[in-house]
Amino acid sequence: MRNAGIYHRFHRKYVKTTDSNHQLAVAPNLLSRQFDELGINEAWCGDITYIRTREGWLYLASVIDLGTRRLVGYSMQSRMTSDLVMNAMKMAYENEMPDAGCIFHSDRGSQYCSLSFQAMLQEYGLRSSMSGLGQCWDNAPSESLWATLKREVTPPSGQFDTRKEAKTKIKDWIFYYNGSRPHSKLGNKAPNVYYAELLRLI
Repeated sequence: MRNAGIYHRFHRKYVKTTDSNHQLAVAPNLLSRQFDELGINEAWCGDITYIRTREGWLYLASVIDLGTRRLVGYSMQSRMTSDLVMNAMKMAYENEMPDAGCIFHSDRGSQYCSLSFQAMLQEYGLRSSMSGLGQCWDNAPSESLWATLKREVTPPSGQFDTRKEAKTKIKDWIFYYNGSRPHSKLGNKAPNVYYAELLRLI
């Protein structure tokens, strides 16, 4: 690498996005790391990550359908509040209209444990599931999505100039991820392609 003039891009400062130090109720882990062999909209998972910009952090929340690995809902804001995850969930629900009983898995962060978010899950007929304390592998599909997004979207400088620029690039990448990007868990098919194939089998 040195001879070729190639250098490793050092990871930026870690930003904590999970606040588990609260007195809110925590849901049991209904998935137990069983992320495969699921049908369309049988189980979802979600998480929050951060994107560096010269204007400050941009926070991004996701909702992934584990049966197809499609990113069915997302939200971006400059603050990490309950609204961030609620807006992502609202998009996912309105896009997919899953049957009652669909699992939504997340970490134990205060945004997901909040009374308002849990009330939303009940209203939508979704079952709440949460990772064990400090167990990032309990939500591995979300972690994998963030790693891929940041590797493929983040500028060489490590940050975007503005939050607006970051939002545009991320939305473009989500369109590419769902529609065209091969996924190793789906036999190297894009999530939307795999989803269409499953629909034909129903």
